[in-house]
Amino acid sequence: MTIAGFQNKSLGAEMGTVLRYNKKKKGLITKLHFNMVGNPSDTVKFRTNIYTFENDLPGSSLLSDPIYFYGIPSKGAIEIDVMEWNIFVKNDCFVSIELIENIGMDGLFFKSAFLRSKSYVRDAPEGVWNKAFIDLGFWAEIKFKR
Repeated sequence: MTIAGFQNKSLGAEMGTVLRYNKKKKGLITKLHFNMVGNPSDTVKFRTNIYTFENDLPGSSLLSDPIYFYGIPSKGAIEIDVMEWNIFVKNDCFVSIELIENIGMDGLFFKSAFLRSKSYVRDAPEGVWNKAFIDLGFWAEIKFKR
């Protein structure tokens, strides 16, 4: 199994992956899922960001209010219900996790694979996105009308 994540990173560090969406009608993101690989501390805390994906890079935020997760993963899986944010997508978008709490050397790690979907990392909220050669275990449920 391949893993990717944060270990001893500064606050504001961010990593994410492209969510493919190629339907003709706009879709509503209803849930976000993150597949974790062990976390020595019981409670996990992070901010989730969702961006447009333009010119092969994360673009502007699709969120009007922040999405935070604070809790204990269930069997290595985190599911966040995001219906109340009314996040609609028409094209591919980008979902990321941002560190908002010092995690020290214990780290925060996620299941990953190689080159299935584009992933990017950056060291600070206003930093430059750098391509990562992994596919993070992040995915979403998106509803659309047929």
